[in-house]
Amino acid sequence: MLLNLNKTMQKEKHSRAKTVKKWILSIAIAVVLTMFINYAISTIFDEPRYESFCKPERTLNSTTMESCENIGGKWSLNDARYYPKQATPEGEEITGWCNYDYTCAKEFESSNEAFKRNGFITSIITGGIALIAGLIITLQSVSTGLSIGGILTLFIGTTSYWGYLSKYAKVGILGALLMILIWLGYKKLKE
Repeated sequence: MLLNLNKTMQKEKHSRAKTVKKWILSIAIAVVLTMFINYAISTIFDEPRYESFCKPERTLNSTTMESCENIGGKWSLNDARYYPKQATPEGEEITGWCNYDYTCAKEFESSNEAFKRNGFITSIITGGIALIAGLIITLQSVSTGLSIGGILTLFIGTTSYWGYLSKYAKVGILGALLMILIWLGYKKLKE
């Protein structure tokens, strides 16, 4: 009887160790898959850098609207409540200030939005494929890893572009994802 109890305990210990190994493999697959997809996106689509658009070596000494706009800036009038009166070395009153990065920042933002959109679309496609593959594959640890990795990729891709989406697009995306997940769960996971 003692021998049977010892064998039973060893089987339980082996079973728990195997379960832990499966979960470790699943988590590793999920993390590496997500990292792989995100690194591939940043490799395929060149991420814009602010310094490439608004070069730090520019000469920034505009004291008039005309000189500011000539270098791509935007002139803003001073509010007398907040800005003390200033004058140029020649004695002319400075009536405002120049946002030197106005034009280049708009160009950067436009390029950055395109980069985020491309990453969003790529993440939706690859994350969806990984999630579906995870539901099709029968090996539990690999299936779980692909499913979690797909969900993480969908989450990261969506959140990176979230600020650029309209409120209706956000509701539509969330509704579509919810319906797809419920449908996949019902079709693939029902017992």
